[in-house]
Amino acid sequence: MKITYKEFQKIYNKHLEVIYGFWTAEMQASVAKHNVGWAEGNTDFKEYLNKSVKRFYIAYKNIPNGAKTCCDIGGFWGVYPIVLKELGYDVVMTESLKFYDKGFNKLFKYVEDQGVKILDIDPFEDEFSADLKFDYVSVMAVLEHIPHSITFFMNNIKSIIGNGGSLYIEVPNIAYVRKRFALLRGKSPLPHIKAVYTSASPFIGHHHEYSLTELKWLFTTNDFKIENVECYNYTMEINPIKLARYPLSNLAFAFIPTAREVVAIIGKK
Repeated sequence: MKITYKEFQKIYNKHLEVIYGFWTAEMQASVAKHNVGWAEGNTDFKEYLNKSVKRFYIAYKNIPNGAKTCCDIGGFWGVYPIVLKELGYDVVMTESLKFYDKGFNKLFKYVEDQGVKILDIDPFEDEFSADLKFDYVSVMAVLEHIPHSITFFMNNIKSIIGNGGSLYIEVPNIAYVRKRFALLRGKSPLPHIKAVYTSASPFIGHHHEYSLTELKWLFTTNDFKIENVECYNYTMEINPIKLARYPLSNLAFAFIPTAREVVAIIGKK
């Protein structure tokens, strides 16, 4: 039986406070080298992680009943894998540690001390071991950062999902209604060329954002049976002031799910 959002949030916040205690300005500068959008003053990771509890709870709710082994691809901060571990799952997360300097060692050690195994692998380039199999694999806020074909990645991910196992993919929605309005004003839904130009190569910001139609195509092309679709907002709070200020956006959110900020699918192999 799944726990409530408030119960999940309590566990999540407990670990987030500890994890964010490891964070330094030097670590933020390191991750921002290849994406200046992540630099201090441009991105508040604490705020992002606080709001992301909603994303992770939705992912957790979609874990199939009976699943025991989980793998979170590109887990980085490790908050979601740690929460799953505390909830009784056997959890692995992947990270390509070559992209992080020694300043991240304490953070990753804390993740492992909570019982989460960190698998040092880049699944876009390195094949998983043939003996790895999981009941549930999550890929959250990952695919949009990849500039090239994801064929190898998808085949790689399929190899670690056992028969009857499930894949959960979450991506930012390029058809998000506020991006549509911004496009009418001449603003691209993708990062400004200045961010790409001033970042070290390779640029690791968003290269391709997905529509729900594209995400569904990705699942069916890879022979996954779509079990559930999620469309949601997580970065904003709806209150009377914002309802009055953005009436068209909020009407779209209410009646057009595909106009929301994030889309996600759970599919069964």
